[in-house]
Amino acid sequence: MVKTDLGCQVLLDKGHFGDFTHFIRQHGFDSDDSDIILKLKSVLWAVVCGIMELYRSSTNTVVQGNIGATEKGIPFLEDDDIIPMIIDIASNSPVLSVRG
Repeated sequence: MVKTDLGCQVLLDKGHFGDFTHFIRQHGFDSDDSDIILKLKSVLWAVVCGIMELYRSSTNTVVQGNIGATEKGIPFLEDDDIIPMIIDIASNSPVLSVRG
């Protein structure tokens, strides 16, 4: 969806990205409910991808994935400031398959 201006607008208008990031923040470290873990993995896949490519430097970190993999999708990640939360989940989740 984020490959076109219309797709980005639909994502904004429908509030899906906000729903995704809210779910990540709310359930990023859950480890008991298999349904929530499955949905968390799906949401993370939609936002950044199951296999994240992390490029770290001393000044910033870039995460590329589905929404974050396109030029039009990057502002979603920057505006929401979700990247540090996702990096924390990828590094510290009690569920190994959520870490990627």
